[in-house]
Formats: sequence, C-alpha cells, structure tokens
Amino acid sequence: MDNELFGKAPIPKAYFSLAMPVVLSMLVTLVYSMVRISSFPNCVAPSDEGAVSAAD
Repeated sequence: MDNELFGKAPIPKAYFSLAMPVVLSMLVTLVYSMVRISSFPNCVAPSDEGAVSAAD
C-alpha cells in the first residue's frame, strides 16, 4: 500500500479508494451467484432447498 494514502490523503478519499474494490468484488460475487442459481436450479444443495421451503 502507498503510505501517502494514510499519511497525507483526506479521510473520505482514502476511505473510498479502499472501499471501491471491496464493493466491486461483492457485486461480481452477487452476479456470479445469480447466474449460477438461475442456470443450474437443480444443482442446489439439499441444505439450501430446506432453507427455501422452510421460509415459504
């Protein structure tokens, strides 16, 4: 990591420069999970099916 980010940068700039990669990776994981579940609905683990049926 660059030491200037923590030493000289304003707090909002440092925060968002570190938060944006985290948010981007969470969005990629979300899209991957949605595509996986919609493409292969019969491949869901039995424990996951029980959670869905208990909620209904």
